This record gives sequence, C-alpha cells and structure tokens, in this order.
Amino acid sequence: MNDKVLLVGDARICPQVAYVMDWQNYAMVERLTAEDVIKYSDYKIVICAFKRKSKNLVLIKDEIPRMSYLNEVCQQIDQQYAQEKRLWLLHQSKPPTLAERIGCHIQNHDLMAAGIRGLVRFIKRPFKLHSYALINCLPVGSLRASELFVKVLYSPPTKVVCERLERIAYLNYDGNVFGCCGWVPAFGNLKVSDLDSIYNSVLARIIKLSSLNRSYCLCNLQTCEFAKYADITRDVPECYSTTDYPQELVVAIDRTCNLKCPSCRKDYYTKPNAREQEITERAVNELERSGWLEKSELLNLAGDGEVFHSPIYRRILTSNVKRKQIHILTNGTLFNEQNWQLLKGKYERIGVSVSLDSATEATFRKLRGGDYRQLLKNLEMLSNLRQMESIAFLEFRFVVQKDNYREIPVFVEFGKRFHADVLLYSRLNNWRSFTTKEYREKSLLIKHKYLTRELYEVLQDPILRDPIVDLTAFQLYLVNSAKRYDKKRK
Repeated sequence: MNDKVLLVGDARICPQVAYVMDWQNYAMVERLTAEDVIKYSDYKIVICAFKRKSKNLVLIKDEIPRMSYLNEVCQQIDQQYAQEKRLWLLHQSKPPTLAERIGCHIQNHDLMAAGIRGLVRFIKRPFKLHSYALINCLPVGSLRASELFVKVLYSPPTKVVCERLERIAYLNYDGNVFGCCGWVPAFGNLKVSDLDSIYNSVLARIIKLSSLNRSYCLCNLQTCEFAKYADITRDVPECYSTTDYPQELVVAIDRTCNLKCPSCRKDYYTKPNAREQEITERAVNELERSGWLEKSELLNLAGDGEVFHSPIYRRILTSNVKRKQIHILTNGTLFNEQNWQLLKGKYERIGVSVSLDSATEATFRKLRGGDYRQLLKNLEMLSNLRQMESIAFLEFRFVVQKDNYREIPVFVEFGKRFHADVLLYSRLNNWRSFTTKEYREKSLLIKHKYLTRELYEVLQDPILRDPIVDLTAFQLYLVNSAKRYDKKRK
C-alpha cells in the first residue's frame, strides 16, 4: 500500500502493524504531539494501541478525523474475513463443528482441549480490549483473525529458531493453503481465492508475523518437529518483509497411495473422490497459473500420498516447467528405474526422503506392507545415485512407535548401508487412525511432554550420537524425560 501512515507507539509494535496492514510508506513516533500533527499533515495517523490504553501515547486532544486506533484496525480485519471464513467451512472434508459454524477460525485442532472455556466462544461479541485475557487462554484454532493479530502482536519473543512459516507454502487435499504445516491456522482456501491473493492476504501476514517476531505463538512448540531451540533469543528485526511467493512449496494435494500404513490410514486409498478430484485439479491449475512451480526455489512432493502412484503428481513431474530443486517424499516401493527417469536431468538439485519406519523385513511388513525385496532393490538404486551424486541428498525416515522403537539403533546401520545422509526420527501423530487410548499406547509419549522409560532408555544408545541421526523431534522430550527419570534414580 502507498498510503502515507504515521504510526504512534512502541518501536517494537509499530513495524508489526505496518507489515500486517501492508503499509510500506510509514513513519514512527513514540508519542503524538501537536508538532507531529503539523509535520505529518498529509499522513494518516494510527495509534498502535487500543483506545482505552492510549492516553500516554496521545498528548493532544483526541479530535483528529484522520486518527485511528488498533480497535478500528481489528474491526477492519474481521469485516474483511467474515465471508471467507464461512466459505472455508463449506469446502472441508469433514463437517464443521458448532464453534466453526458461528464464526471461529477454520482450524480447530485443539478446540476440544479447551473444555468448558471453549464455550465462551459461542457468545457473539464485538472485539474489545478486555478480550485479550480470553485470547490467551483459548486454543489458537478458535480465534478470529483480529484475535490472532492481537495475540501475535503482544506475544514476547522466544528462544526458538525456525523460519518455515516465513518461507513455505503448504497445499493440502482440502484446498487449504498453510505456512509450514497443517498444525497452524490456514492462510486461506483455493475454493475461495487464488494462490497469490491467499499468500499475500492480511491473514497470511498475521500468521507469518508470528515467526518474524520470534514469538511462534500460533505454533504448538511442544509437538513441533521442526522448531530448534537456541541458547539465546534472536534479535527482533526493526522492520518486516516477506516475498510475494513462497521460497519453498510443499504440495500434498493427493492422498492416494499403494500402501495402507496404520500410522496414516485405516484402509487403502487408491483413487480420490469427486470432491477431492475437483480441488486437486484446481490446485494444479492454480500452481501453473501462478508460476509458483517455477519461481519457488524448492518443490516438495508429496506429504499425504505416494508421489509415484498419483497421476496428479506425475502431471507436475512431466510438465516442462524448469525448477531449481525438488525434494521427493516416497515410501520407496515404487521408486524404480522407470520413475527415476521422471526426475533425471531436470533439476539442479534432487533430494529424496524415504519413509521406512523399520530396519527389518518383519517390521516393514507389519507397519507398511508392500514388496520388501523390491524396496531393497530400489534403495540400492538410490544408494548408487547418491554415490554418483546424481541425487544431492538422501534421507531415511523413521516414525517411532510401540511396534518399532527397539529397532531405532539398528536403523542407523541400515541407513549407512545405503549411504543415507540423514536418518530422521519423528514422533507418531494421530491422523484419526487411532482411538485416544490406542494412540497413547502406540506413541510412547506421556502427556506430550515425556517419553516412556523404555523409549527413553533406547534413545540413550551411543550409536544415536552419530552425525547423520536427527532427533530434533524428541529434543524437548529428552530434556524433560531426563529430569524425570534421573530424579527418580537419585
């Protein structure tokens, strides 16, 4: 926006407001005086505080027509997104909850956890400052756009180091567009708008700001597998900006797969239904129209299905779009010589991640299924390609659970056998494949804070200190568990 804006208030808050509202031509003062009103006569004045709390910022009479407060900014944001929220709910694969129907934000992963406090959201009310206490106690998924804005604006920085929200766009099979992953609020939905509009919307900037200001207040840091913790808090920048398109594009728009891993689904899903097919087609058309497939530095395929089983992903891979880098996430059973030809020579850098969850044939057949001999043959091919540097990166993934945790150390030797660069161990998530009781038993996690003693002991194996082992997903769990079990020993 080219509007001239004078922002009044804290030097940390003002640039955040400017970024969210896309005010690029702005000046800042700590307090508004009569001299400032004269000096910035052609500027719109915005007090970066709520009217009830702005007495120390406005040292003149509050009678200037071009002066506004955060109250008005919040109302403007909610008016803009009221219709979009309702439309989003119509395009989800599962029926909306009661809280969603009355206007809550689309993502409600934690709404049930709110218990009786979540019922407060059923009361319709205009945005008021006294709601701030409520904002902090409600789950992120139930907040309105303006409430997300307030939460992000006033949350303090943390010691976390993660830039995924700032640089990634993630597309899923519901047509939702996220930053980073599906555990944060969505930027928007492809049934409602186009990719460029969604990624550069006010709501998207609010969500990205939670990373830019280092607060990560819209993320669940306890369960995040990407966040890393630094020894000191990073400096918060004096101004904020992001690119108009994502630097990394994660496309997970097709759930079809040749396997039915218990940790992911209850049955085979080999063909999308008519509704998902429509959304998938729209997503691919939008990707081609927007130019994101070419402009993004890295294309990531595919988070929710098997990339070599899907005609949609094959369409992307066989297109004539030139790309710098691609990263393939696969179960490995279909990554043969024929499918390698879809990638060969088309990219400056090719990375491959293979989800295995096992180091033995018996465990593989139990947790994933498929042709184990063919898998080993394909892994040998990938190993050779890595040694010849035809692929730049080879990662093996292992979702830790009750049925395989004893193979965690053995998996290190398995990965070295095939020249893997990284062995990524991740926690088990419940994609509605398990009941709550089943998940507690299989995940080997206690209250999403501790590891069971059995898993904790296995993760103490010295072989896991090898540089190729990535235990980032268990970093906080290991710290908490060490305090718990070491204390009991003493």
